[in-house]
Amino acid sequence: IRAAYDGSNIMSWISSSSAFSDPDLYQMYNSCQTKSKWHTAYIKPIQKLNIGGVMWYQGEGNTWYKNNNYEKALTTLIESWRDEWNDQELPFAVVQLPTADFNIIYGNRTPSNTGGFCTGIGVRDAQWQVSQKLENVTTVVSIDTGRKTEVHPQDKQPIADRAAKVFEHYLMGNDTDAYQSPSYDYMEIT
Repeated sequence: IRAAYDGSNIMSWISSSSAFSDPDLYQMYNSCQTKSKWHTAYIKPIQKLNIGGVMWYQGEGNTWYKNNNYEKALTTLIESWRDEWNDQELPFAVVQLPTADFNIIYGNRTPSNTGGFCTGIGVRDAQWQVSQKLENVTTVVSIDTGRKTEVHPQDKQPIADRAAKVFEHYLMGNDTDAYQSPSYDYMEIT
């Protein structure tokens, strides 16, 4: 099932009742022009269907917001969808934003009026943090795909292959670590 809308804000995908649960989310929700629109149009109608998992590929629509709170919004989205589907273990593959430089793509928004989120770094980090805190949530790294001037990489095959490994793990019990994106243990600055 494909439920998508290009360039959408994460608050478009969260129910209004979930958005009202937190003051920071409520502020984000009020600044969103399409409040819960895609949740109502695309998600609510399919909630009676049994699904095996969710591939969440969104984020660029939130790269220019000051005081982003994307981590809190993504956590709320996952937890509320799990409640709505009555499946607390529903797997999510969260595709991180690619290497795009959103300052170039959205040239009229500069770091000085966006809190520095225009590069996508804040959203990428939030996506990673959520995958580390919630069970059955895995980050699909895509930083090595695309070009700085592309919001959506032309070649999506590497992203699809990585996401497929995530769902092979969650849905078919594939126990290898091949589904996990690379991460580092520590960093030392000398």
